[in-house]
Amino acid sequence: MAELTQRFKGEALDRTGQIELLLNALPSAADPAAICDEIRDHAHKLKGAAGIFGFDDFKQRAAEVEEEAGAQAGAADGMIAAGALAPVVGELLAVIPTE
Repeated sequence: MAELTQRFKGEALDRTGQIELLLNALPSAADPAAICDEIRDHAHKLKGAAGIFGFDDFKQRAAEVEEEAGAQAGAADGMIAAGALAPVVGELLAVIPTE
């Protein structure tokens, strides 16, 4: 189980890194909805895996990112979507399980 937990932690770092990159690309994105969908997909996968491994705080933050990304998927302006997503992504990044 320890090996699987370590693998999850590595995946969490990778996926949160992807979320950060996508968030940074969002203000100038030609298709903000597609970027929001990608962020939502990463957050959804993180939420599910975090629940399996008992990282409840991380799971909750991932769920919040998933929900906000879904809400912003209809935004025509990437800058507005990025502004709405930045705080919840910041909260997710603050609780990445590393130990």
